[in-house]
Amino acid sequence: MKAAGLVLCAGEGRRLGALTSRWPKPAIPLLGQPLLRFPMALLAKAGIREVGVNVHHLAQKMEAVARVEAERLGLGLVVSHEEVLLGTGGGLRELTRRLRADVWVVLNGDTVVAMELASVVEEHLASGADASLLVMPMPQGATYNPVEVDEGGRICRLAGRGPGGARTQPWHFMGAYVLSSGVLPYLERPGFLDIAHDIFPHMLSEGCFIRAHCLSSPPYWSDLGTHERFLQTHHDLMAGRVDGSPFFPHWPWRTPTPEAIHLEGEVCFGRGVLLMPPLWIAGKRLNQGRLGPFVSVGAGVQLGQEQSFQSAALLEGATLLGPNRHYASGIAVGEEWIPVQLP
Repeated sequence: MKAAGLVLCAGEGRRLGALTSRWPKPAIPLLGQPLLRFPMALLAKAGIREVGVNVHHLAQKMEAVARVEAERLGLGLVVSHEEVLLGTGGGLRELTRRLRADVWVVLNGDTVVAMELASVVEEHLASGADASLLVMPMPQGATYNPVEVDEGGRICRLAGRGPGGARTQPWHFMGAYVLSSGVLPYLERPGFLDIAHDIFPHMLSEGCFIRAHCLSSPPYWSDLGTHERFLQTHHDLMAGRVDGSPFFPHWPWRTPTPEAIHLEGEVCFGRGVLLMPPLWIAGKRLNQGRLGPFVSVGAGVQLGQEQSFQSAALLEGATLLGPNRHYASGIAVGEEWIPVQLP
């Protein structure tokens, strides 16, 4: 039995504005590491040795990041270039043609999830399902379309599509799933296809077994599709709310004690710098000002005199040179400061 991993990386990520004008969304640096590292590390930890990635927006940059991450983890890599966006279903159609397997574990390239996947694959195989979707209780205040699951764990309706059933419960689809070869015929229609709106409802209407892998005590999960979600995940990592050690070479926040100041490489500080942890700093020289708490400074960041930052992600190459200014709760990218309102 051969299991392969598929990581969806072709989306444009328009809600992230200036960030995705510089990077494809799965390549955006979070504490200096591309977001793609999270799903790739999960697949490698589950024993998967081959991974397929689809690319479209800033395709060459996305492929370069994918190749670096695959080599770092010792994974074989297949890349599918999409000249036009094919949707999640269309992307999977091309990837499964290029990367043959018995089952495929599919993850989004822009999601941070801390969990074990090996048991998910084992339970999927034992169930005989055509697909197994990872679901969790609906996040408080969320407006996601629910996955409706019956008492036997069978999905009856997804995003309002499907036959439905009696005595179902609503769950939240985490965007991670396992596919068996029975799915392949449903991917064959050419052009744009969405897995949740086109493929799965079609399968349900024909009586296919789509199973819910219900995580009643859900792991950490975050879709970094907005500035708010990006900065909140940045905070959660630095606060020790999620263990980042599988994804980072030197993880300083192994327990929920946000006291660490992590320096990536050699950093030179001037006498006027005040540091308040937790901090992650990869800049080469910082002369004056106040940093922290909950601040990351990427490589090549240039700051002005007497500035202060708190609850801020200063992404690599950012340049904020205005003097005597306080920046709180936001993201710096290029020469732009993006204010972010966190709950």
